[in-house]
Amino acid sequence: MSRRAERQAGYSLVEVLVSLGLMAGVMVAVCSMFVLGGTYVKAGRQLTVATSVAQDMMEDINKQSYTGLYLLLQGASPDPNAQSVTSDTRTSTSVANSVWGTSIRSKLHNGYAVVTMVPLGGTASPPRFATGEAIRINVEVGWKELRRDRTVKVQHIGSDETPGSSLPGRAKPRRMT
Repeated sequence: MSRRAERQAGYSLVEVLVSLGLMAGVMVAVCSMFVLGGTYVKAGRQLTVATSVAQDMMEDINKQSYTGLYLLLQGASPDPNAQSVTSDTRTSTSVANSVWGTSIRSKLHNGYAVVTMVPLGGTASPPRFATGEAIRINVEVGWKELRRDRTVKVQHIGSDETPGSSLPGRAKPRRMT
């Protein structure tokens, strides 16, 4: 075998460095996809948990009668002429905080919930709980994800068809930002 044939066998140093550079670039791209995929899985899990919490809250609320609903959030001294009632788990003295606050904060990072009820219909204008025919219930669950705020809203409109009955229907979740 001649010396010339021995020198031409194999790859040059430049070819090896170029191939290593290309392979490193591909590896960085593949690894970043795994990191991004993990972030999306975590975000999806948090969205599922938040939706579940909102649905659980709505189920608890739907167990109440028409009168029981505004008594639930207004507490011991309800105002039948109120035009809306709001309870926020970020307020330590609120009914929402005492009923659902601990559960929400244990499941979601910086989690909170806001429950709003508004009477609909009836003889008074604007509608009041004392004369309303139905109640619009909004449950908003929020949390902190990375550096942005996320929320899930569930809304239900229920009416009291017979005294003491629970609100019929099913809450419909809406995904918000």
